[in-house]
Amino acid sequence: GGGNPWLGLVHGCTGRLGWGGNPSEVWQLWDGFGVQDAEFIGWWAEEECPVNSADPMVKATVWKKSDATLVALANFSREAKPAALAIDWRMLGLDPVRAKLYAPPMAQLKQRAALLSPDKLPLLKPFGGAVYIIDEKPHAIEPSAAVEAPGTVILDELFTGELDRAW
Repeated sequence: GGGNPWLGLVHGCTGRLGWGGNPSEVWQLWDGFGVQDAEFIGWWAEEECPVNSADPMVKATVWKKSDATLVALANFSREAKPAALAIDWRMLGLDPVRAKLYAPPMAQLKQRAALLSPDKLPLLKPFGGAVYIIDEKPHAIEPSAAVEAPGTVILDELFTGELDRAW
């Protein structure tokens, strides 16, 4: 069915169009962020990666630019896990006081737009994930999405259902 997009994202890959799924939303995310102009640093390069997970079952991979970083998270566990991150702000070149974690809306992946505090991230579903842009820019989102209670699951997809006939 195209694989699990969250587990793929932390490896810098996605499904192929026409091979069981529609990865166009991930392509739009990558194009909008400009991954072609970013440094890709995988979770396996822990010493070099400016964003790491506090839980060994949650992996974090980044696409780093001078003014913004795209972070893909994936939970490789059968249990919900907190998306607690260790962020090296110096390596990112960002001010931790001014920087925000923006969750861009990704309807196909069931991710709502949200502005989150790095120390109050939601739980990740089993084999789920999240994508954040860390930057100092303003992001327009719905006021109700601006604040999430700690431990709130904002992503809810197990990728076990039937595929839509349009796929």
